[in-house]
Amino acid sequence: MIALSVPLWGGSLGFSAAIMGVAMASRSLLPLVYSIHIGSLMDGLGVRRVLRVAALLGVILPLMHPVLPYTGALVVLQTVLGFTSAMCWLGAQTAIGQLAGNNRRHTTRFSLSAAAGLMVGPVLFGLVWQHLGAIAGFTLLSLWGSGTLLAVSYLRALPGSDTAQPSPSRSFRRLVLPDPAAYAVAMRLMFTAAGAYLVIFSMLRLAGITIQESFYPVLLQDMGYSAGLIGALVGLGNLASLPASMLSEHWSRLWGGDGRALAIAISLSLSAMAATPLLTSLPLLLLGAIVFGFGVGASMPGILNLMSSRLPLQEQGVAAGLRATANRLAAFALPLAMGLLVEIFGIAAGFWMVGGGLICATALAGFAARHI
Repeated sequence: MIALSVPLWGGSLGFSAAIMGVAMASRSLLPLVYSIHIGSLMDGLGVRRVLRVAALLGVILPLMHPVLPYTGALVVLQTVLGFTSAMCWLGAQTAIGQLAGNNRRHTTRFSLSAAAGLMVGPVLFGLVWQHLGAIAGFTLLSLWGSGTLLAVSYLRALPGSDTAQPSPSRSFRRLVLPDPAAYAVAMRLMFTAAGAYLVIFSMLRLAGITIQESFYPVLLQDMGYSAGLIGALVGLGNLASLPASMLSEHWSRLWGGDGRALAIAISLSLSAMAATPLLTSLPLLLLGAIVFGFGVGASMPGILNLMSSRLPLQEQGVAAGLRATANRLAAFALPLAMGLLVEIFGIAAGFWMVGGGLICATALAGFAARHI
C-alpha cells in the first residue's frame, strides 16, 4: 500500500516520472545502508524491541503526507517510511528464520500470510483512495500500521526478550552506529554458495516487484484505468501468489531443485511485467497479473528455505539483513534507472528494456545455480 500511494499521490500532484522515480527509490536508501545492522540488532536485542520503534513510526508517518504535499516532503517522508516498513518486514523474516529452522511447512505458511496481506491491501487501498480520497487512503495506511504495532506488542511467540536492559549510551551507539563485525559476518555469508544465490535471486525477484510497485500503476493510469481497478489488478497478482506458495515444494521437485525452480518462477514474473505495455485489454491485464503473481508466490518459499536451512541459525538476522540489502539495492537503483528511461524513451520502452535485461540476468543465474 505504501508503494501504491506514491504514484497515486504523485500523479494527483502532477509530479514528473523522474521525480516519482526519486521518491520511490528514496524508500530504499536507508535500508540499503542499515539492513545488515538492523538484522544484527535483532539477533542481539531481540526482534520485539526493534520492531516496536519501527511500527510506531509506521503509524505516524503516513498521516504526514497530506499535511506536506510538496516534492521535498514526499522524498523525505518516503525515505523514513521506507526504512520503517523495511524494518518490519526484516523483523518478520528474522522471526520466521529463528522459529522455522529447516521446516518448509512453516516458511510456506509465512509466505501465504504475507501474500494474503499483499492481496487485500492494494485492493482495499485503491478503493478507499478512489472513493474517499487521498486523506482517507493515508489514514488507512496509518491504521494498518497500528495492526503491526499491536502484533509486535502482544504476540508472545515473537523471538526476543525485553528483560535485558543495556546502558543508554551503549544502546544509543548500537542503534545508530553500524557494527563492523556484523558486516564482516554478512560478507562471509555472501561468499558462500547459499549466501551468494540468496543475494542474487532476492535482487532479481524484488526487481519485478519494484516495477509493479513503481511504474506499473503509472502505466495503467496512462492507459486510462482507475485507482480502484489498479489496486484490484495488484491484489489479483498477490491472490495468484497464494496457491503458488502452497505449491512451491512441488514446483521445486518439478524443476529438479531450488536453483532452477527459482529462476523459472522469477522469469515468469519478470516476463509478465515486461509484457504489460502489450496487454491492451482488461482480460490480458488480468492474465498478466495472474502470471506475475504465480512467479512471485512460487519463488518466495524457496528463497526463505534457502536462508533458513543453509545458513546458521544464530546468524538468521544478519542473513535476513543481507537479503534485505540486496532487495533494497534493486529497489533503489531500478526506479531511478527506469524513471530516466521512461523520460527519454517513453514508458513502454522503459518496461521492455528493463524487463528484458532482468530476464537475461535471471536465465544466467538459473544456469549457474542449477545444482542447488
